[in-house]
Amino acid sequence: MKIRKSLMLLLALGAVTLSQAQTVKVLPAQSKITVSGTSTLHDWEMGTSSITGSSVLEKSGDQITINTTKIVLKAAQLESESSGMDEKAHEALQVKKYADISFTQTGTATAQLKGTKFSTTVSGTLTIAGKTRQVNLGISGDTANGQLKVTGAADLKMTDFDINPPRAMLGAVRAGDEIKVNYEVVLK
Repeated sequence: MKIRKSLMLLLALGAVTLSQAQTVKVLPAQSKITVSGTSTLHDWEMGTSSITGSSVLEKSGDQITINTTKIVLKAAQLESESSGMDEKAHEALQVKKYADISFTQTGTATAQLKGTKFSTTVSGTLTIAGKTRQVNLGISGDTANGQLKVTGAADLKMTDFDINPPRAMLGAVRAGDEIKVNYEVVLK
């Protein structure tokens, strides 16, 4: 009888543990955010793994809930294969005045797990060059190996954040307004 009560207590504690919220932090070495776009000369891409942040996860049965996500990257750490392009981009982003690009979740995102995988939309504010805009980011996630891997992409316009697309060579080369932000962020 005593063994049976102990087993029931252990099972009850295990169920509570599975549904408790857990804070996970970004693993920069396994994460990458890239920004790509076009110009009158060629397509371009910049990226960084210099990412910090955290999120609160709660798994209960086949459901996952994501709360209070905050992701930050240093704007000056966005780099391409061209130092000249980096300079123009950093100037447009006003990195000396606005060092960070950040996403802050404003609502709760809940999704059904299919094994270890899920898809959902996370709503929040995105701040670039000191301008904050509401965004909805579609994400695909995987909770395998005791970590959370989130991937997705967002189509944005520089002018939505009051950024003038960079120009070079006396305006002969201009970046397009539309950009795509791809994110692969691993948290544990």
